[in-house]
Amino acid sequence: MAIDSLRRPASELAAGLAPKHGSLTFAHERLLPVVPGLAALFGVEVTADGTPLGLTRGHTVMCSGVAAVSCALAVAAAPSRAGSWVAIVGEPRLGPLAAAEAGVVLERTVFVDDPRGGDPASVLSALVDGIEIILVPSALIAALPTSLTRRVQTRTQSRGAVLVVVGDTPSIVPDLRLTTRAHEWEGLGNGFGHLCRRRIGIELDRRRGRPTRGDVWMPGERGDVEACVSTGGSVVPLRRPG
Repeated sequence: MAIDSLRRPASELAAGLAPKHGSLTFAHERLLPVVPGLAALFGVEVTADGTPLGLTRGHTVMCSGVAAVSCALAVAAAPSRAGSWVAIVGEPRLGPLAAAEAGVVLERTVFVDDPRGGDPASVLSALVDGIEIILVPSALIAALPTSLTRRVQTRTQSRGAVLVVVGDTPSIVPDLRLTTRAHEWEGLGNGFGHLCRRRIGIELDRRRGRPTRGDVWMPGERGDVEACVSTGGSVVPLRRPG
């Protein structure tokens, strides 16, 4: 698949996306899946086939800290693999290669140019109407007037989409805040070896509810997200469901 074919100008999305993909939003389904590595943090429900569900439709999720980009892609990966469409808006760090490595399905992903030169609120509203997971940089949200930010967030709630803000900004109050803290890479020795996996501390704060904390490998040895626990001074990945 040619990378250029995945990228869309903001004006095209605002004009024609909602009628094309409007049927993809299923408001009666309250929860979307999360990757198993984040399941303990989210406090999930599990389906009959073992799929962890924990991402609530209509919510705004803010990913900040040292691994904000990786965290945002991890949030989008499981819904994408389950059939949801993903939009990545005005964020050059989130290109097709990074998205694919994180497990996001490119066939159901659109990359939208930065809409700040036109009408960003209309572009975001059109995306919310037709796509379930929308990733936007915090700088884009910060550039919107407060009234437009509220309009986009209200539309996200009513349409059952999930707005994922990459980076921290006081311009919007998220339902969930995922803060990534000090990290360390594993695999390098004294002049030898290669990077195998990165350990990240994550704190999940809810607007309503108690925060949860945990460490994950992001990425793990297989490239995906794996939860980890300390046992006798060593770190061991948790077994996945099933």
